[in-house]
Amino acid sequence: MTTTPPSIAQAAALAAFRKGDLHERFLPAALVFALSVASLCFGPLELKTALFGLVAFALAVATAYLPAGTRRLALPAIIAGTCPLVCGLAAAHGGHICVGGVCSSWCVPACLGSAALAGGLLGRLWARRSASTGAVAVTGLLGWSVGALGCSCASHSGILAMSLGLIGGAVLGALVGRTRKA
Repeated sequence: MTTTPPSIAQAAALAAFRKGDLHERFLPAALVFALSVASLCFGPLELKTALFGLVAFALAVATAYLPAGTRRLALPAIIAGTCPLVCGLAAAHGGHICVGGVCSSWCVPACLGSAALAGGLLGRLWARRSASTGAVAVTGLLGWSVGALGCSCASHSGILAMSLGLIGGAVLGALVGRTRKA
C-alpha cells in the first residue's frame, strides 16, 4: 500500500476546502438569480421587477464577502423572502374577490400575510443567533428584495404591505425569540 506524501494530501484538502467555501459563498447569489428569472417569467414583465431582482442579486453577492455568521443568515433570508414572492405571484394569477359589489385583488392581503409570517421567522432566527445590527440589516433587505419580486404585482401597495408585514413580523418574532431564549 502506498501512502501519499503530506504536502500532496494537504494541497488536496485545501483545494477541496476552497471549492466548498466558494460554493457556500455564492449559493445565495445563484438562488436569487434563479428566483429573479422565474419571477420575470411567471409574473409581470416590468422594469421594477427587474430592478428588485438586480438589488436582490447584488445583496446576495455582497453577503459572500461578509463574516461567516452573517453569511449563514443569507439562505434563511432568501427562503423567507420566497414566501411573499410565491404568494404574491399566486395571488396575481388568482383573480379578484367580489363582495357586495366591491371587488378587490388578493395580492395585497397575500403579500401582507406571507411577509408577516416570513418576518416572524426571520426575527426569531435573528434573536436566537444574537445577530448583529449589520447582519439584520443586510439579511432583512435581502429577504425584502426577494419578496418584492412577487409583491410588485400589486404595485406600490403590494410593496408597502409586504414591508409592513415583514417589519411587524420581524419585531414580534424577535420579541418571542428573546423571551424564549432567556
